[in-house]
Amino acid sequence: LKHNIERESLFYALNELVKTQRKEDYKKELSDDSISALKNRFIMNLLTGLTIHEDTALANIKFLDLPIGLTNLLPIVLRVQRNSDNDTLDRSLFEFSIINMCTEILKNTCEGVIIPIHDFSYCILLYFPHIYSNSSVKNTAHIVLNKIRDVLRRFMNIDICYSMGEFCAYYT
Repeated sequence: LKHNIERESLFYALNELVKTQRKEDYKKELSDDSISALKNRFIMNLLTGLTIHEDTALANIKFLDLPIGLTNLLPIVLRVQRNSDNDTLDRSLFEFSIINMCTEILKNTCEGVIIPIHDFSYCILLYFPHIYSNSSVKNTAHIVLNKIRDVLRRFMNIDICYSMGEFCAYYT
């Protein structure tokens, strides 16, 4: 077997192993807050068109362990209705709770991510890798959003409104 191994292929394999190990070491050094900030920035860049190259976007998705792809995405803006109760809460704890609950719902229902975009506003990107029908996408999104609404109402006594964007079948 060792007679069949070429020097260049062995060097390439070892070099790739070192690169992979460096990426894993780098990820271990990052705090949860840093990873969250990188995810938020990447999603915002993706939504605003600042992430231009498909290869770069896919590398970021893989590195950040995001449960999305670059096709079949549905952007949704979710807005928490302000009331006197949530004005007095610790803002960072309030935001963390909303993102945590929504993330758990997304893990259990469909693939997607949620990020904060402004005071009491969030962006959800739902990913539909195997659904191509616009009506199926919208139906699934309504089911997910109704679950989010129910959970936030039950556990945090808040209401939401939302607006769905256009279904993006291909990354451009």
